[in-house]
Amino acid sequence: MEAAKIKVTEHPVGSPGFVAGIANSVYAVRTPMDARVVFEQYGLNTEVGGSLKAKTGFRLVNKSTAFALCARGSGKEYSKQLFVIFRGTEPAKHYGADIVTDLRAGVVVSSTGKFVHSGFNNTFESVKEDLRAFIRSQKDWKTINFIGHSLGGAIAQLAAEWCSATFSGKAVKVYTFGSPRVGCGVQSFPTSITVNVKPQNIYRVLHSSDPVPMVPCYPYEHAPTTGHPYYIHWCGSSISIAAHSMVHYISSVSSMSDWSNHVAQEPPVSCIRVKEWLKSDTLEPVSSLSLWLKLNSAIRFIGQLLGARFQPVYIVGATILDHLAVMVEKGLEISSEASPWTFAFFKKLMMIAGFPVVKSLADITIGLIRSVLERTLRILYRFVRQAMAQIG
Repeated sequence: MEAAKIKVTEHPVGSPGFVAGIANSVYAVRTPMDARVVFEQYGLNTEVGGSLKAKTGFRLVNKSTAFALCARGSGKEYSKQLFVIFRGTEPAKHYGADIVTDLRAGVVVSSTGKFVHSGFNNTFESVKEDLRAFIRSQKDWKTINFIGHSLGGAIAQLAAEWCSATFSGKAVKVYTFGSPRVGCGVQSFPTSITVNVKPQNIYRVLHSSDPVPMVPCYPYEHAPTTGHPYYIHWCGSSISIAAHSMVHYISSVSSMSDWSNHVAQEPPVSCIRVKEWLKSDTLEPVSSLSLWLKLNSAIRFIGQLLGARFQPVYIVGATILDHLAVMVEKGLEISSEASPWTFAFFKKLMMIAGFPVVKSLADITIGLIRSVLERTLRILYRFVRQAMAQIG
């Protein structure tokens, strides 16, 4: 990805413009000279750090590429700060390996004992020891800043949560742009990073119409679990492929002198609105932001109705498709408040996927449930793939 041409000297270290600019610049780093150019451009110590490689992909589609940039600040004010910047997805340059990492939404247990996205975790594990070596090689530092866009934002969160557990007593900050969700459930990874890194040190920036932060769906959750992200209204009420571009994120934050007073709440979907939507016979276009916000809220609503009866999602290796299939199957079987709402939810899924809507529970089979869910997820991930592809 060609780095955007911005005058970074106008942005102090750690400011929105600085962080967004360097998140974009890491895409261009291929050689030690490339790294040195970035260090000079952003006023970092040119004698410390460099690039790290990581593996992205799975099975036959697996590439080891330059993935992260490690650096240290310079000057009296910033010499005790470390910076680790992870690049985002580059499918055109790495033969689809990053795409597989982004979309392989299975569940594994991270090195800190949390349920997380398997693809993201595999990539982080491949760079973790080199990252540990860099951090240990640096003496007398106080703060480490993890920065990333897209896939890089997901890895930055895993790195920040791991670092807070590994290097106690040090300040950890994490800045992400258009990051997907990383961990399962508010009681697991999202809670851990919120508690250990602290909400005020987690800077999650997203455009309202960016499809990548919409995945994976519930029970994956964003961090921080308390407070609000830097939610930027962008391009109307429909999903925008361009909204995921780092160039547009730079444009959105470059006028912000600092991070204060720019926090905005994502539009909530209340339980009442979810119920009204499930009972209605209407459906928004598949490109509508509202459709996918309501769908994710409906998944959360059904999951909460099922409560303790809905735990198989945490089986290691289970994918989002497995999770949703179990949820629908359990919800339809149980004679309780959950059953009619699950039936209404499944009929909505059939409408989205373009299937003829069934009339009764007797018409629903396990095979039908998985087929409807798979087609629905393909529609959403088509937007995600397009958004990630235009980065490279």
